[in-house]
Amino acid sequence: MSEEKQEIFHHKVTLSWKKKYGNGYTNLTRGTKQVPYEFVSRGKTLEDMNSNAYLMMQIMTHCGLANKKVYDFHIKEIYESKPLGESFHYEEKDYKKEFK
Repeated sequence: MSEEKQEIFHHKVTLSWKKKYGNGYTNLTRGTKQVPYEFVSRGKTLEDMNSNAYLMMQIMTHCGLANKKVYDFHIKEIYESKPLGESFHYEEKDYKKEFK
């Protein structure tokens, strides 16, 4: 009766977004290879994390970008993903429902 649990990862990434100034947009980033933006998530791939609207809103709020004129917010590149452990609550069979 042992169900497989979802892994939890520590990600080091670069975030990218566009901010509206007047009639144009300015491309902005946070995090580099030397000083990455770090967070913990159950998402395994770049596509999975970018498709999860709840995760994107949490990161935007942490960066102080919520309720601003921000467009096309996404994770641009993953530099390192290190597994930390397994979730006690989330099961692997539910991963596709949450991240796709």
